[in-house]
Amino acid sequence: MVERCVLERGSCEVAESQVCLSGCNGGECNEPFLQVSAGVFHVCGLRSADFNIECWGGNRVDQTLSPAGVFKQISAGYNYTCALRDDDTLECWGQDFNDETLAPSGTFKQVSAKDSHTCAIKSDDTVVCWGSTADGATTPPAGLFTQISIGISHSCGLMVDNTIACWGSDSDGQSTAPAGTFKQISAGAMHNCAIGSDDTVTCWGFNGQGQTEAPADLFAQISAAMHHTCGIAVDDTVKCWGQDGDAALGTPTEAFKQISAASIRTCAIQNDDTVVCWLPGGQIESLKPSGSYRQIGVGSSHTCGINSDGQVACWRDNSWDPTKTPVDSYKQISVGYAHSCAIKGDDTVVCWGENNYGQATPPSGTFRNVSAGNYHTCGIRTDNIVECWGDDGRSQYTIARDDFRADSLRAGDGRTCAINAMSQVECWDIEGHGVTERLPTSLFTQITVGYSHACGIRNNTAVECWGSNHYGESSPPWGPFRYVTAGDYHTCGLRDDNSIACWGDDYHGESTPPSGANFIAVECRQYTCAALTHDGRQIVWGSIVSKR
Repeated sequence: MVERCVLERGSCEVAESQVCLSGCNGGECNEPFLQVSAGVFHVCGLRSADFNIECWGGNRVDQTLSPAGVFKQISAGYNYTCALRDDDTLECWGQDFNDETLAPSGTFKQVSAKDSHTCAIKSDDTVVCWGSTADGATTPPAGLFTQISIGISHSCGLMVDNTIACWGSDSDGQSTAPAGTFKQISAGAMHNCAIGSDDTVTCWGFNGQGQTEAPADLFAQISAAMHHTCGIAVDDTVKCWGQDGDAALGTPTEAFKQISAASIRTCAIQNDDTVVCWLPGGQIESLKPSGSYRQIGVGSSHTCGINSDGQVACWRDNSWDPTKTPVDSYKQISVGYAHSCAIKGDDTVVCWGENNYGQATPPSGTFRNVSAGNYHTCGIRTDNIVECWGDDGRSQYTIARDDFRADSLRAGDGRTCAINAMSQVECWDIEGHGVTERLPTSLFTQITVGYSHACGIRNNTAVECWGSNHYGESSPPWGPFRYVTAGDYHTCGLRDDNSIACWGDDYHGESTPPSGANFIAVECRQYTCAALTHDGRQIVWGSIVSKR
């Protein structure tokens, strides 16, 4: 039973003898945050404990690889993030198509990131902008400002006399600011909303989905997105309006202190300093689950694990619903490109996520192992016969005989490799890439497949690789290994001493594993790896989605 206590900050919980100021979940303390900022595919938060930045979600252009250090304020844009350090200098990271991350030198008070340009308030209260110069969005007027907020191709700011100035595109009236005095402004994609001196909200600009039709409530904070707007009312509740398909409907009913709305999600900080994000219809987004896990799998854009209770949790990119997991008890899980499959307690297989090739439609029957590739899935039935489903356009699972039995298998990008009953390797793929046509003669206990290479653990616990070796992905180090797993152009292995070794391409940091010798599992796919420690904690490194 969880003990409860009272501290100066309010109520808290004790989890595993540790005081959790923001409650606990699965024996792990919830992370308290001072600020949250939602981008289109990623979210960043400023932690209360150390003022460090933590980001999660899509990592297509390294937008979640936040720098170390102490920060004061963050702003997440489309695929990049900017933040204000404790010495008042700026740092930006992620997408840089229009120089939007090339922050100027000097000291600043606030920064705002959005789509392809960035603006900030300097220490002398003037505004400077950089990035795309389209429509004049990076050409601010003269004057002194107290707050800045930018849209796709326009920018707005609250001046020292509490009036609003906007500049840039005025295609839908978004740069025609209303008269009057205001407390806060938030720019959406092509509309704006502001809180007036009387705490009412005024919105203007594009109104195709009702995003400017603010309710008559009194508000303490406002955040405008693309097709919807959300705000925190003076009673600390969240109210949203705009497009039904966005995150505007189904808002949580808890009390909140800070909010950030983006195009497909809204995130807010509750009064206990924890972050909650929700999607269309009010579905709570599981971006970074806590708790203890006993198995983990990583895909191109999402990660899944089986926790200590046998339940599956998935997080990160949800564009194909690969993180909407079925509720049941599970034995084993495998994560593909945008789908996942797992073996239930009754040995049947269930899959979810992208299914355009039938890769998430498993056959009936009982299985002891399942492996999800990019667009196909294979499993070993309880009678050891291999069965596959999904895309077979490259003969990635056209097995020579129907009664092929395997002890281990791995489905990859466009091929499948398995270890037969005699510990020999067999692979299927019409293109080959040196994997299927130059099979080793050694005896193996476990196999893994990359984009154009494969590796296996021999009977003597050494790793042997074959196929492409352009990045060193087929040149393993010496030493006994217990498990090996391949990404597209790199490979990682779990050594006998419970440490992790990686080799091959390291463009995204995928071949730079965490140090230590306390790991029980590791899995890689494409340019990302995930590992589990002895106490069931998750560590992920590399890039969630390739930027090649």
